[in-house]
Amino acid sequence: MEKEKEISRLVRVLRQIAFAEKFSLIISKKEDLSEFNQQQYNRILARLKELEPSIENLFAELHEGVSSKVIRMAARELAEYFEEDIHPKKHHHFGRWRKGRVFVGFAPGFDKRCEW
Repeated sequence: MEKEKEISRLVRVLRQIAFAEKFSLIISKKEDLSEFNQQQYNRILARLKELEPSIENLFAELHEGVSSKVIRMAARELAEYFEEDIHPKKHHHFGRWRKGRVFVGFAPGFDKRCEW
């Protein structure tokens, strides 16, 4: 149980890294932020490899000077790998509930409307 809790916390930090990298595209001083996020990603990856040795060959550390887009993509992919274990019944949907109405969205790769 403690292992799952720690993985869940690390995945939450990975999601924050991805968000911060998306935000860094807007601000001007993104080099410092990207360097910090790259180092943080590598530390989280090392810890996740200790907790879950099966990912040893699946994910690689990020080298210095990697772009914000690559950091964001790597953090999101690593987080998604553990997402099913953390939230097994989580369903991704593209509509949003607002004041008793359902807003309809389109699912990527599908030609049909998704309505709930």
